[in-house]
Amino acid sequence: MNRRPLILLTILFVWTCVICGAQEKSDRPTPSLREGKSNPPSKKSDQNAQAPQSNKTTPEEPVTKPQAQKNESVPSNAPEKPENKTSSDWWIVYLTGALVFVGLGQLGAMGVQTYWMIKTVAVAKASADAATATVKTMQDTAVKQLRAYVYPIAAQRCKDETGVMVIKLQIKNAGQTPAYDCTRYMHEAISNRYPQLPENFVKIPVPARIPKSPIPPGEMVQFYVPATELTSSQEGQIMVKKAAIYLVGKITYRDAFGSEQFTKFRLECTGEQFTRGLFAASEDGNEAS
Repeated sequence: MNRRPLILLTILFVWTCVICGAQEKSDRPTPSLREGKSNPPSKKSDQNAQAPQSNKTTPEEPVTKPQAQKNESVPSNAPEKPENKTSSDWWIVYLTGALVFVGLGQLGAMGVQTYWMIKTVAVAKASADAATATVKTMQDTAVKQLRAYVYPIAAQRCKDETGVMVIKLQIKNAGQTPAYDCTRYMHEAISNRYPQLPENFVKIPVPARIPKSPIPPGEMVQFYVPATELTSSQEGQIMVKKAAIYLVGKITYRDAFGSEQFTKFRLECTGEQFTRGLFAASEDGNEAS
């Protein structure tokens, strides 16, 4: 589409050059036969000089200017006036002007068409971007609905079958797809004050080796850690909420879409919950992807 104006301008340029060349050729003066006739006649040989002169004097004849015959032009030193353009010359000028007008009209039409095409492409691009964003949102929504979600649902301080005090943590995959390579660990921390400062939880070490196992969708898994034996003084401080037992841990897994996910948790047991050995989520320290 961009080559059409160039081709049209080239044709107009060549046509204009041809017209100008023909016009210059028609304006050149052409030799006239009349001018040859109007030239003065060549001098004749002086025959009278050879003839004997007579003593008789002959009366001189009056000199008369030669009159130009009809249909003959009298030579003049004045330059000839250019002849008026003929009707054919004006027809060529009008045709050239009409071609230029038509070419300009086509250029204008092409410009308008290009403008609307650009607007149409912009609208189509905006629609495509909106459709892409909608598809992306739908994909994200589908991933969020189908992916695995593993988090703790219950924790309790109790005795096992052998009578040893332990902390039992129960986690669940609440998603609709399996959680692959799932790892989990937790630590018990006895605090002499409540609430505990957040920077003290950073000092809790992470195990060097953590086992991995998949968790199917909707399935619950339990695991245990030994509980610390408390003194009567510590138990009294915990019951009046001047101290607390914290359970800090992390769960990592890979969902069905290949993304790495994690869940950090911080649970606390203090006050009335201590009498039942139950843990609840702390205000801080809980985070999940």
